[in-house]
Amino acid sequence: MKKRASMTCALICVAAFNSSALESRDPRVRSFVMPTRVVWTSAESDTSSVSDADSLLSPKYGQVPEGAFKQGGGCRMVNRGEPASVLVDFGRELHGGVALASGPISEKGMKVRVRFGESVAETMAELGERGACNDHAIRDSVIELPALGTHELGNTGFRFARIDLVTEGVLSLDSIRAVSLMRDMPRLGSFRCSDQRLNEVWDTAAHTLHLCCQEYIWDGIKRDRLVWMGDMHPEVMAMMAVFGPQEIVNASLDYMQKTTPADQWMNGLPSYTLWWLRCQHDWYYYTGDLEYLKGHHEYIVDVFDHLDRYIGTNHACTLQKGFLDWPTQANRPAVDAGMHALMLMTYENGVAMAEALGVHPPKTNPQR
Repeated sequence: MKKRASMTCALICVAAFNSSALESRDPRVRSFVMPTRVVWTSAESDTSSVSDADSLLSPKYGQVPEGAFKQGGGCRMVNRGEPASVLVDFGRELHGGVALASGPISEKGMKVRVRFGESVAETMAELGERGACNDHAIRDSVIELPALGTHELGNTGFRFARIDLVTEGVLSLDSIRAVSLMRDMPRLGSFRCSDQRLNEVWDTAAHTLHLCCQEYIWDGIKRDRLVWMGDMHPEVMAMMAVFGPQEIVNASLDYMQKTTPADQWMNGLPSYTLWWLRCQHDWYYYTGDLEYLKGHHEYIVDVFDHLDRYIGTNHACTLQKGFLDWPTQANRPAVDAGMHALMLMTYENGVAMAEALGVHPPKTNPQR
C-alpha cells in the first residue's frame, strides 16, 4: 500500500513537472470589439450584392441565432459570379484578429477572403501594393466558413477588416468581431499641455507601446513582432513613465539572455548587447530591484569580459561594422563616433551596477 502511494505521488510530480515545462499561461487579456461603422460595401449588380450590412454594428453574443436567420436577419452576401464585399472599421488600432459568425450557407465549403489593414487603403490593397504583404503576420488570407458557427483568424495589427465572399452562393454573416489581445496594464503616468495635437501624439505613442506588449516587448505588432534590443531601450524608458514596473520587461530581458551566449551579440549586433546592459541598469535605477540584478550578475560580468576585447589601448571602441539606426548607417564616421559614445555610456552604467552589487567595476584595459 505504501509502495503504491509512493508511485502515485511520483506520477503526480512527473505530471506536474511536464505540465509546467510544456504549458504556460497567456499573460494577455482577450476581449471582443464590435465595429463602429461600415466603411464600404461592393456595388450591387446582377452578379453580386450586400444587404443589411449595418446589422454588423449591432451588439452580438458570440452565438449564431439560427432562428433570426430563418427570418432573414444578419448581413446577406450574395456571389453570383463576382465577389460580394464589406469593409468595417473598429475605431482604433488593435492587436489580434477577428471572429466571423456565419449563419446558414447555400453551399458547402463557402470561402471568404479576409484582409486586415491599419488604413482603408491598405485593407483595399492587393499583396505587393502600398506595402501590403504577409511577412511576419498574415494580413490577407482565404478561409472556409462553417454553417451556423464561428471561425477566428488573424494575429496582427489592424483597425480595418475587409471580408469578400469569393465562392458563389449566399452567405448570412451574423457578426464580425475583433478579438483583441492586450496585457492588463493601467496607465499610471499621463501628459497634458495646451497643444491638443501634442496631447494626441502622446496618447498615440502610449497606446502603441501598450499594443507592443504581447508575449514580450515587440518592436511592432505587425512587423517585425520581435524583441529588438535597440527598440526595446526607449520602450523600457517609456514603460516606466507610463505604466510603471511591469513583468514583461523582465521576461523580455530574460529571453534575450537565454537565447544569446555572453560571447555573442544580441540580435547579431554589438550595439544591441550594449542596449541590453543599459536596460539592466535603467531597470534597477527605476525599480531598485537588487535581487533581479543579482540574478544576472554572472552573465553581466561575462558580457563585459567579452566587450573588454574591443577597447583599444587609448580606450577607443574598436567594434567594427557597428549599427545605431538606419538613417545614419551610411555615415560611417558618425556611426563609429556613436558606437564609441554608446560603449562609454554602457561602461558608466556597468560601474553603477557593480557598485550596487558591491563588486569591482568592469575592466576597461585590454592589457589586463
